[in-house]
Amino acid sequence: MFAQSVTYDKWERNRDSPTTVQKPGWFTIEQRIRLLDGRQHTMVTIAGAGEAHMAVGGGGGRYVVYATYDNLTFHNLVDPARGEAAERVLAGGQQGEYPARQVVALDQALEAARQFAEHGVLAPTVTWEEA
Repeated sequence: MFAQSVTYDKWERNRDSPTTVQKPGWFTIEQRIRLLDGRQHTMVTIAGAGEAHMAVGGGGGRYVVYATYDNLTFHNLVDPARGEAAERVLAGGQQGEYPARQVVALDQALEAARQFAEHGVLAPTVTWEEA
């Protein structure tokens, strides 16, 4: 397993109480992503070695996902069938506007997270754009 830890948020009003689990299995990571609701639970971060990490934010069927290995180059998960119109997603406790192509379905977010968590790679079965 590439993932060394997973951190997830829990918001009460404007205060976050994050939890980190060391050496998580895929079941734990998947469970936390499925619990994202875009209100109280808005972000799951999977950390590998060094600066490598992936963040999955949002909830309710609308997710934004990025990955980086060095905190310099970032890769956004995209749905090429979607357009550029801005969509609002609550991720990391903050409302943000994202191009619609960066707002993906749960199955895409889970596939990206599984490949990253287990193997440390950008899933080849989904589409990525370098930011």
